[in-house]
Order: sequence, then structure tokens, then C-alpha cells
Amino acid sequence: MASVAATVGDLKTLLAKLDSEVCHVPARLPGVNALERMLTLILQVGKSYTMAEKSVAALQEAFGDWNGVRVARLYEVADVLQAKRISAGFERADLAQEFLRRVFGLQNHLEIDWLYDATGERRQKFLDSLQMAPIHTAAVLDLDAMEEPGVPVCNELKRLFSRLGFVKSNPKEADVRELLNPLVEEEEMFPHFLCLRMLANLGCD
Repeated sequence: MASVAATVGDLKTLLAKLDSEVCHVPARLPGVNALERMLTLILQVGKSYTMAEKSVAALQEAFGDWNGVRVARLYEVADVLQAKRISAGFERADLAQEFLRRVFGLQNHLEIDWLYDATGERRQKFLDSLQMAPIHTAAVLDLDAMEEPGVPVCNELKRLFSRLGFVKSNPKEADVRELLNPLVEEEEMFPHFLCLRMLANLGCD
């Protein structure tokens, strides 16, 4: 088996080839709650997080609260986004309302900050119930919920590294973390971690 340094180098080369705009999500800013964080991820529509943030800010300014967005007419929500020259304004408006209505339908309110205290399994169950969360949502929420140093090592990452031949079958967490930690330092944490988790979810079924 190749040395750790050589394997990390191979993984960095792979990540550079797989780099995508959708993975460039910044750390959650203070004051941004779980509902707003998830809404921003949904409004990325596979593209820029910055444009999605602009969409969320425009809706907050226009409606004041998220229930107002939920119950508004679709054209009213779309008009707000189009007035700010946000691309795909109608699509984003439709997605915003659909997301808010599904959250409300699941629990009769819109507060979902409990996701940060929940287990990864419970978060995933909620995302599965929504049936519209982008594939990188679970990974973002896992990073947002971290309380200890070191990104979370899940079964998907263990399986991915094993199938790539970088670790043995059913590897120990320490073996995976030895390869993972150099990949997720500082500004590389979110893009590299999200890319790996997306690859694991898409390629390891």
C-alpha cells in the first residue's frame, strides 16, 4: 500500500479534477439559523453559494419572516428576486416556497435548529423526509454542527477510501482520519469534505 503522503497527494489530484462550484460553501456565519442555511443550499441550484446568499437576503428584507415567504403568492416571491437581478428568480422562488412548505408540513413550524444537536442519522432522516435537499446538505450540516476539532468520519467515507484502495476493508476511523485530515485543513475544509462526501454518496451505493 502506498505511503500516506503519496495517497494524500493522489486524493488531492482527484479532488482538483472533481472541483465544483457547488462545493465552495463557506462556514456558517453567526446568526444564520439552520432554516436559512438549508434554504441557501437549496437556492444554490448547483451553482454559486454567493448568489444563493443574495437570494436569501433579498427575501428576508422583503418579507421580514420566513412564514411570510411560505404563504405569499409565487409571483410575489419571484418578483423580489427578479428585482434584485438574481438569475433563475422564478425557479429559486418556487424552490424557496416548496422547501418552507415541506418543513412546515413535517413539523407544523419552521424552527429546525434542533438539527445541530441531532445525530447524523436523525439529520439524514429529516433530509430524506424533505425529498428535496441537495446532495451536499448533510455534509454541510455535519460540519456546521461540529463541536470538536476534526471533521466527522462517517461510514460513507470509510467505504469510499476502502473502494479506492487507500485503506483496508472495514477500516478503523484512525486510518481514514490519517488520510482525511491533511485534505481538510483551513480553507480546504468545506470544498474538499463536501466533494468527498458527494463522491461517496454517488459512487459507493
